[in-house]
Amino acid sequence: MPYPSAPTLTQHLARAATEAPERTALIHDDGEMSFAELDALSRRYAAGLKALGFSDGDRIALWLPNTPEHYALAYAVWRIGGVVLGVNTRFKAKEVEDIVGRAGAKLLAYQPGFKDIDFAGILAGVDPAALNKLERVITFGEGKTGDVLGRPSTPLAELETYGALAEDFATPDTPCQIFTTSGTTSRPKFVLHAHKTLGLHAERLPAYWGLDREDGVLFQAAPLCGVVGLNVATLGIAAMRPQIIQAVYEPVSAAELFVKHGVTHMIGMDAMYERMVESRPEAQPFPKLAPCPSFGANPPLESYLKIARARGLPICAVYGMSEVMALFSFQSMDYDEANRVIGGGHAVHPETEIRVYDPDTDAVLPIGEEGEVQIKGPTVMLEYADNPDATAKAFTPDGFLRTGDLGRMREDGSFVYLARMGDVLRLAGFLTNPMDIEKELESDPAVLEAQVVQARVGTRDRAVAFVLLTGDTVFDEARCIQRCRERLADYKVPLRVIALDAFPVTESANAVKVRKTDLRKMAEEELNR
Repeated sequence: MPYPSAPTLTQHLARAATEAPERTALIHDDGEMSFAELDALSRRYAAGLKALGFSDGDRIALWLPNTPEHYALAYAVWRIGGVVLGVNTRFKAKEVEDIVGRAGAKLLAYQPGFKDIDFAGILAGVDPAALNKLERVITFGEGKTGDVLGRPSTPLAELETYGALAEDFATPDTPCQIFTTSGTTSRPKFVLHAHKTLGLHAERLPAYWGLDREDGVLFQAAPLCGVVGLNVATLGIAAMRPQIIQAVYEPVSAAELFVKHGVTHMIGMDAMYERMVESRPEAQPFPKLAPCPSFGANPPLESYLKIARARGLPICAVYGMSEVMALFSFQSMDYDEANRVIGGGHAVHPETEIRVYDPDTDAVLPIGEEGEVQIKGPTVMLEYADNPDATAKAFTPDGFLRTGDLGRMREDGSFVYLARMGDVLRLAGFLTNPMDIEKELESDPAVLEAQVVQARVGTRDRAVAFVLLTGDTVFDEARCIQRCRERLADYKVPLRVIALDAFPVTESANAVKVRKTDLRKMAEEELNR
């Protein structure tokens, strides 16, 4: 099916600079930057990149915090036809070495003096030989210059001295962005998108989410290296609406900016919203907020829902992944709360096809039955870059992306996301959603959050639960197990409920993910000692 075309990301910025040149594009720590200023800076950077010998197809790693210069440099890379490789500023030496080296980045840009991060120490742990295609390093802000990783370095400020590049080498089919998967069970894969997927999503999202309103103001709460941050950044440019950026997110100052600038749109983790509203004295501190997409527990913890109800947060669950975009779908605000706050929803793009598939029988499942969510549509990735085997496994013969997510379809054409397929349990021969057990455990007054995994005990697979505690009530493992025994099928009753101080997690640019593989190992060690 041919999908609609849309302007490239660089055309979005050029359009904003032409139609609303003086309008504020970015509100940041040092002031404001207009669309005309952002466009001009990105064109100067693009000219500098061309002068240094970089051009279409080159992969350029941006290891930077959210700053106006990061925005401008990303659009500069796209303007020369290059591919941005987002690198999380939290990454350590081995992660930087693996991602920058394996992706074949020819240029690495970073900010040596950012925050309290020891970039010099991190880079000292990187094997320069592993970065076999790296030609040059760009440094931004204060910090050591000179050779870095045995390559020449150039201050970013030097790129500002070039005249603006008039040419635009981007086309809708030009690959432009690589996101890295979280890599909780294997090395991160490289999700490759073109202007046509990112551009169309940025073009349509404002109207779908309501950011096209005259008073629309975005708050950018996620790093640009991930799909959430990148999608928010590009939709703000496409909508020609201001966005507030913080190099380091801080809830109290973020809440002050919300009130000062009348923020209408944000996507963030549950805890971000919770901390911001708790920092304000007003009963409903953010009255202009549109539906608030959030990610965290699915569905959210009752403690968060209570705060949202009391403080006027219009919570709306969404669905997304690097392979299909963040904000891929939204739950309707017309649904009751239980259906509105669980992941999934209606796809933003009407051309999208969604189905639920039974991998055991190779059959599409009827409405209401649980299986793997599969997606075909205009925002699906091009491929896993440099990994044809993974790409082949990711797509069905008829072109649907295998998301690896468990879900079900609704009668109205929307879908519900339940869990990762790898997290689904098989107990007593039945596929079991761990959420059924987790929600029951979380109804115990001592339990804040639960994670349930499957562990082998002798010849049987049993459910084992790990919980974080509220601290308000004494934890009683036997009471939790009995609660499940009274309310759930026998095979769902956990053999153990083990309290932890914290879950093992992997932090990505988009979310914090619990490492279920680590919990499975912990469960089996506990049960078989």
